[in-house]
Amino acid sequence: MKTKKPDPVDVHVGRKIREARVLKDLSQTALATKVGITFQQLQKYENAHNRVSCSRLYAIAQVLEVPVQAFFAGASDTMHQEPDFESFEVPVGIPLDLATAYSRLTPDLRRNLSKAAKALAELNVEERSAAQSKS
Repeated sequence: MKTKKPDPVDVHVGRKIREARVLKDLSQTALATKVGITFQQLQKYENAHNRVSCSRLYAIAQVLEVPVQAFFAGASDTMHQEPDFESFEVPVGIPLDLATAYSRLTPDLRRNLSKAAKALAELNVEERSAAQSKS
């Protein structure tokens, strides 16, 4: 019997749930308890084995203190692609170790780190522009 592949959007939403959970430094058990489900059910959402209902996604968003639309950010980029199961455990857009470390910072340190990252990114853009104009 052939099993059906999960929809790429369900995979994307599951990844975004995991990313937001890790950034909040919550275990699957902690988030599941706050939402009123088992950690196994949350695990199935994150792995896209089960689809998340609208009301459940709203509850997850409330606990994680993110807007519901955050789970769909970038989804249009993945809608027409096959899910990449090789790298599924790594949160989209941010390495897990970085997300974990960031979640442990105080709000003041997070703001300072964000400012530093933006300054580095701007410096990088300026250096690239200078290098291109020399060529």
